[in-house]
Amino acid sequence: MTKRITLATIKSFIKKNEGNIHVQAKSRFDGSIDAVSYNDAPKFNLAEPSYNPHKNNFNMRGVWFVFGGGDCYTPYDDGQFKGFEVYNCCGSFVIAIPA
Repeated sequence: MTKRITLATIKSFIKKNEGNIHVQAKSRFDGSIDAVSYNDAPKFNLAEPSYNPHKNNFNMRGVWFVFGGGDCYTPYDDGQFKGFEVYNCCGSFVIAIPA
């Protein structure tokens, strides 16, 4: 039986792996079309500080949490990276570390 993934799980993962977190932005909210647009070629990049640090992005570019039960978490493992995929109304992204 797998353990339930919660926001606390994600926060712990980020804190434990600080400096080694990679982000893959799969989609993001685009205000110009008032919808989520998908990245045609998502790739992993070492997490960079956000231009606009906010509690919802944990100061990482490509990351945005909506909180209040609006985020869905699934485990992620493609053989090269291991972590979590996050989906919400603002898009989807993966936060992971090299496997």
